[in-house]
Amino acid sequence: MNKILIWSITAALAGFLFGFDTVVISGADKKLQLLWGSSDVFHGMVVMAMALWGTVI
Repeated sequence: MNKILIWSITAALAGFLFGFDTVVISGADKKLQLLWGSSDVFHGMVVMAMALWGTVI
């Protein structure tokens, strides 16, 4: 396969997965904050840490 095609498919898949993660996080965001009773700063740090860990995996 052509390298440009492989890179294009990789970039498209990465964009799709980033969008999917954003939708999943935003759907559960306020529910988790209310469930845990956490402040905005703490909740933001937890969401950021989970998103970063998901990127590493």
